[in-house]
Amino acid sequence: MRKKNYPTWIDDYITSSFKAVKNEVPVRWGPINFIDLSKYYQDYFIHKLHLAITQIKLKKIPFSTVGLTFSNPSTLRAAISFLPGEYIQTKKRNKKEFKQVMEFLVDVLKTITHRDLFAISSNIFHTQPQLNKLMKSNSWQPANPFIAKQIARLNVAVSSLVFSLYGDFFQHESNDVYGPYDLSSLGFSHSTLIIRHFSTLQPYEIWPQSKNYKCKDIKVYLVYRDIQYDISFVGMHSISKGDLINQLAYYNIEIDGKKVDVNKQFEKLITYFSKITMKQSSLLDQLSSENLKIKSLEWEGYQFRGLFKLANMSWKPEHELIHKVQGKKVSEYYELTTAPTYTAIANDYNSEGFLLKDLYK
Repeated sequence: MRKKNYPTWIDDYITSSFKAVKNEVPVRWGPINFIDLSKYYQDYFIHKLHLAITQIKLKKIPFSTVGLTFSNPSTLRAAISFLPGEYIQTKKRNKKEFKQVMEFLVDVLKTITHRDLFAISSNIFHTQPQLNKLMKSNSWQPANPFIAKQIARLNVAVSSLVFSLYGDFFQHESNDVYGPYDLSSLGFSHSTLIIRHFSTLQPYEIWPQSKNYKCKDIKVYLVYRDIQYDISFVGMHSISKGDLINQLAYYNIEIDGKKVDVNKQFEKLITYFSKITMKQSSLLDQLSSENLKIKSLEWEGYQFRGLFKLANMSWKPEHELIHKVQGKKVSEYYELTTAPTYTAIANDYNSEGFLLKDLYK
């Protein structure tokens, strides 16, 4: 077999991307078509990232330190995946800068993902020692079908808030799923741990009123028996086989680090999240098309806020970038009814796979 002249992560990226798209179609993402919007960047955001990365390298800041600035692994994966789309639509491409940006971000991703780098089937955020400690330190609460349904309602309620904060394209900033973690070696026979993590629920830098929301971080720990759980590219893109209602064995819920008793607090939580989601959704719906463009620029930059801070740069969109998109025609939704073939993603001219491999020619 002929030796490949590009790093193996590219094949993993292509495989996971293909699987995610195949599992997702048909899709209709809004409230603005971010792919359509990014064609007007013309290398602007990639160049800005390159400037920041250059400063971080000069400061000799470790990859692991940069990794800690991201909300979760899926945020970084998704952020990485948007860059080839901008590069594809750029008329005057800077191959050298794009390659350096991609390689740097992949190296950062390696510090916060401990297996299956591009989440072909799992999203492993915890090391084995961390998992051991987690399972031993938690006083696990026994579950039943009623509890499982209540937790499902909570997930839907918080997920709705996340959409109203970040839209379809950037939900991963606040909605990730870690796992599946096999617990057999820890005394939990035929058991799997799934962790749903709603982080950054108070992004007051882009939604000032969110600073008054009552919680900013929710973790839902779920131990299932005899299920299969499969993740594609980002944690919230997951498929399960088994009865998630009747096969939930144990659970724990933490809000801002404090355990929650579902039986005592659940209805209040649902009511609260429903109320603030309605208010937040109204704010999103009221944005004009031009302000929605600016909000999308903010969403993209916000993912990298910690990275830019390390470089002493602002994550916020500069006037020059805003000017590039003002008055431009951008569709409301990104729609995909049929999944492209693996070959189309991997090898077709100007596809993501083709351009990533081309960086090493």
